[in-house]
Amino acid sequence: DEQDYREHFVVQDEIDKYLPGGKHFIDDALINRTLEEADAKPVDPERIRAIITKSEETCETLEPADVAQLMRVTDKDLFEEMRVAADRIKKKVYDNRIVMFAPLYVSNLCVNACKYCGFREGNALQPPENGTPKMRVPSSLIPRCPKCGKPMTMNLRTDDTFVEDDGWHAAAARYDAFCRAHETGRVVYLELGVGSNTPGIVKYPFMQRVFKNPDALYIVLNAEHQRIPDEIAPRTVQLAGDIGATLRALLEASQK
Repeated sequence: DEQDYREHFVVQDEIDKYLPGGKHFIDDALINRTLEEADAKPVDPERIRAIITKSEETCETLEPADVAQLMRVTDKDLFEEMRVAADRIKKKVYDNRIVMFAPLYVSNLCVNACKYCGFREGNALQPPENGTPKMRVPSSLIPRCPKCGKPMTMNLRTDDTFVEDDGWHAAAARYDAFCRAHETGRVVYLELGVGSNTPGIVKYPFMQRVFKNPDALYIVLNAEHQRIPDEIAPRTVQLAGDIGATLRALLEASQK
C-alpha cells in the first residue's frame, strides 16, 4: 500500500537534494518572471540563432532565459531553423538508439508534485478505490456508431477487430503485385501524409525499397519535415505543408 511504499522505497535523502532550502525544484516565480521579461522585448532573430548555435555546440541544458526566448518564436522560417537544429542535436546525443526510461509509471505514488503529471502523489482527479487507482473514462466521451449505437474505436491494427473486408484484401493484392513487378527500374515512391505514427506500414518499406533500387525516387509530403536516412537522401524530395494546398499549387504550376 502507500504507507509501505513510503517506508521501503522512498529515500528522503534522494529527494532532499533536489529541494534546495526545502523548496520544490520547480520555481514557479522564477519561471513566470523569466517569461514576463521575455515578453517585454521583441523577438531578436540573431539572439535566437546564437542560442541555437550554443545549444548545438554544447548539447547542454539551456538557461531558462534562453528557453523563454525560443518559446516566443512565431516566424515560420526561424521556427524551422530551430526544428532542424533540434533534430541534429537529437541525433548527435542519441544517434539511432532507442532510449527507455525507468521506472515505468504504473501508479500515482510519485513523490514529486509536477502539476501536469497524472502520476503525482497529490493527484486527486481519479482517487483510488480500495487502493487501486481508477483507470476510467466517462462514458459520455466514448464515440458511438451512428447506425447501431455501439462504442466506436479507430480502425487500427491493435487486435482482431481490425477491418479487412474484400475490398481491403483486393487492394492489398494489387499493391503486393505492383511492388514485386517494380523492384528494379525507375520507380517513384510517393508518400502522402504518413508521418511517423505507424512508419512500419508505409514509410520504412518505402525507404527500404528506395535503398535497394538505385533508380528509385522517394517523394515525401507531410505536415512537417521527416528524418530521411543519409543513404537515400540524394534520391529524396521532401515537402512540408498541407497536402491539399501543396498538390493544388503543384498542379497550378504545371499548367503554366
